Amino acid sequence: MVKIIDIRALQGAGRSGVPVYIEGFLYDLFIEKKENEQSPIILWINSAKDIVLPNFIDDYIHLPNVCLVHTKVPNKILNVCCSLFRRPRIDRLRGLRNVLRGFDDDVEFIVLDPRPAPVSNKVKKTIVVHDLSPIKFPHFFSLKSKLWFLFLRLRKELKEAYKIYAVSQFTESEIKGLDSSLRDKITVQYPITLLNDSRVHLSEEFLTEILEKYKIPNQPFLFTISTLEPRKNIETLIKKFLNGDFPKYEYLVISGKKNERIFDTIKYRTHPSIIFTGFISEEEKLAFYNLASGFACLSHYEGYGIPIRDAMNFKLPLILSDIPVFHEITQGYDDLTWVQL
Repeated sequence: MVKIIDIRALQGAGRSGVPVYIEGFLYDLFIEKKENEQSPIILWINSAKDIVLPNFIDDYIHLPNVCLVHTKVPNKILNVCCSLFRRPRIDRLRGLRNVLRGFDDDVEFIVLDPRPAPVSNKVKKTIVVHDLSPIKFPHFFSLKSKLWFLFLRLRKELKEAYKIYAVSQFTESEIKGLDSSLRDKITVQYPITLLNDSRVHLSEEFLTEILEKYKIPNQPFLFTISTLEPRKNIETLIKKFLNGDFPKYEYLVISGKKNERIFDTIKYRTHPSIIFTGFISEEEKLAFYNLASGFACLSHYEGYGIPIRDAMNFKLPLILSDIPVFHEITQGYDDLTWVQL
């Protein structure tokens, strides 16, 4: 079977949960399962302009039977036509059509983050669903994003799918609640997290540099990392920290950046004991997991929670909101505190 993998979510998406999921998905496909040695795989992107992709893509496009196809239809035009008219069929776009012409095999089209993606009848479409936050909590998003989610027509995309991957049992149950007719299509495929303390051995000098760079005193601190947006409930974490609910920690370090094009605007309280680092690199993220004395996430809603799995790999004490998916991913982990929202 020929696989076309839609990696459009990597086009300028930074390091949010979806790109991290995609990195793990491709690692499992190419390195663990070695499917590139068994059948052709096409990584597909689309933009009228040149695109800068994450470095890990370079590791895969040189593998046997793997190629990168960049079609150059303006994305706004492509999305409008695909959503409203269900044309063009993605596999019939010129660049993909030319590559597929030499194969008589079945074709699977894997959409790693839902978006309008009609395909030919002979193509089996698989869609990865990370969460249903736009449906469950639309007020957390900007007006532009709300319009995009309406335009996406998620239920239609899921109905057209041959297979649906949910990132957790919780997300699986959410999809079934959305439309019970999808029940037999759904498979849970947990994220593969590649960030752990065995990948990079950080020197004491580097760890000290991180503390100095972000002006963090060498005292116990509570760490959290996410996009700074309303669903993450960071304002409650700040309030509880300043109220003394977490007395073991002298500082609260919050990493991540805002994206007000997608999420609703929000302001956070400032205090000398609260340190906002902004965006941090992967190596800096490793350093923070090494340096932190605990990890917190008081999110209202998640489809999974990759930073929590990373914190568990570093054996950090956890402070988590008492929501179902966090119970699912922390099963058997003892050093945690549940917070009722």
